[in-house]
Amino acid sequence: MKKFLVLILTVIIVMGTFSGTASAMRISDYFDDVSEGMWYAVSIKSVVAKGLMNGVTDRKFEPQSPITRGMLTTIIYRIHGEPEAGSCNFEDVAKGSYYEKPIAWASECGITNGVTATKFDPDASITREQLVTILYRYCIYIGLDMNDRYQNKPITDYKDYKTISGYAVDAIKWATDMTLIIGDNGNFDPKGVATRAHASSILNNFDNMLRNR
Repeated sequence: MKKFLVLILTVIIVMGTFSGTASAMRISDYFDDVSEGMWYAVSIKSVVAKGLMNGVTDRKFEPQSPITRGMLTTIIYRIHGEPEAGSCNFEDVAKGSYYEKPIAWASECGITNGVTATKFDPDASITREQLVTILYRYCIYIGLDMNDRYQNKPITDYKDYKTISGYAVDAIKWATDMTLIIGDNGNFDPKGVATRAHASSILNNFDNMLRNR
């Protein structure tokens, strides 16, 4: 059923490029918990059509649930074309799980790290600063020019910039400059948990950026 819905969404969006059908398609016809007109509806429609994200069930997307380390790593793996991966050596990553190969690949490439040498903690929530840092590392991995910025927004423009972890400063500067993510009421909220709705918006912007580079 999920594969069928993804296929239908993809066909509709591709056709909609020419006919306007995509804008008429209602995401609420596919997910009971995504209302048309919500700020994240268009992004969810797009990432599902691209095959980057799925619902947690056939009828539920759970936009307000946190995105996890395993989920985000799997999405980056899909963006990269699901390459071959070696064995996964983290003891808390189950064999045959949907994120086993993505985690093995991403950890080999230095895009993600374990929380310890033996644990990845795949079901832990991702914070906003962790999310953009992983995207930043992926761009470095594929050889993008990380100085290619057009806004040059000072990180000190965020009222809570002092709460940003040192490892995430460059990533947040870059993600802000590339308009992948914006703050809220002058704050970035770096330690705030990224929801699946937030992730759909950021990842849709990210995928569009990669396609247009």
